[in-house]
Amino acid sequence: MGSGSGLDYLPGYLELSFENAVLFFYTGVLEPFLFNFVEVFYFSHSKISFILFVAVSISLGGVFEDLRAESAAALSDIGFDGYAIGGLAVGEGRETTFRILEAVTPLLPAGRPRYLMGVGKPADLVGAVMRGVDMFDCVLPTRSGRTSQAFTRRGQVNLRNARHRDDPRPLDDQCACPACAGYSRAYLCHLVRSGEILGLMLLTRHNLTYYQELMAGLRAAIEKGELAAFAADFAARQESGDIEPL
Repeated sequence: MGSGSGLDYLPGYLELSFENAVLFFYTGVLEPFLFNFVEVFYFSHSKISFILFVAVSISLGGVFEDLRAESAAALSDIGFDGYAIGGLAVGEGRETTFRILEAVTPLLPAGRPRYLMGVGKPADLVGAVMRGVDMFDCVLPTRSGRTSQAFTRRGQVNLRNARHRDDPRPLDDQCACPACAGYSRAYLCHLVRSGEILGLMLLTRHNLTYYQELMAGLRAAIEKGELAAFAADFAARQESGDIEPL
């Protein structure tokens, strides 16, 4: 790697095998030299510390609360500008994910952003925010858009389903994205069934708009002290399901 890439600081003893790396990082059995490396890397790159937390300040430990606590404590001692939470939403189930978040987020420094990696569905975002998470990343809204799936205030909708073929109504009548403002469910269904790229583009745009509006709603609810009420209303709408077919 070129000078200043960061990997210039990688000592030879960190050249772990893939199998050992998976064991270390999933279970959180992190040997002291790994934390030492993180600390050296962080202070060697203090000029870009604002973005380093997404690269090296990742709290791990699988589904084991004691290992999560150990990881959070070691990273907190270094003092990053933010803290990532990794190794969740990988098949353990939502209930377990939320249990670990409830255990970990109070252990991370207050006043610093908490970033949950690779999450998730709308209900995952709401539940994680309720447990102290601030930031997320996930391929789901764009990947789902490319496979005819749309997220709405009333749950997930598959635009390939025949029930939409003659439906003149918008995908979500409360959404102002191009897919909802300019096209009917019938036309969106036609596009995805015909393999037209426009359909996938419109659904991707819609999903990104919905996710952004959901997060904006969460921020507003927090500012008003109404987060619990927002989450309850969100859950009720999602459970109500899609609008009835014509």
